[in-house]
Amino acid sequence: MHEGAVTVSKEGIVLYSNSYFANMVNLPLSQVIGTVFKDFVTGISKEQLDVFFEEAWKSPSKKEVYIQSGNGKTIAVLISLNALLVDN
Repeated sequence: MHEGAVTVSKEGIVLYSNSYFANMVNLPLSQVIGTVFKDFVTGISKEQLDVFFEEAWKSPSKKEVYIQSGNGKTIAVLISLNALLVDN
């Protein structure tokens, strides 16, 4: 896959990340999982990001934001959010 993919809990914790996303943020995959997703996002207030995530629980959403990589590089990305409801 040539796209970054993450699964984020309702609390914003990265539960899953593919290696492409880890490369985008210039971190080992093991350091991405368990982090707070908001820590990677820049160029948008944390409050705006919270609203965007809340909207995604109602219907799929897309938004362009900027991801800050570990080496200081800023990358424009299109985030596509879909709620996944899992039993238990």
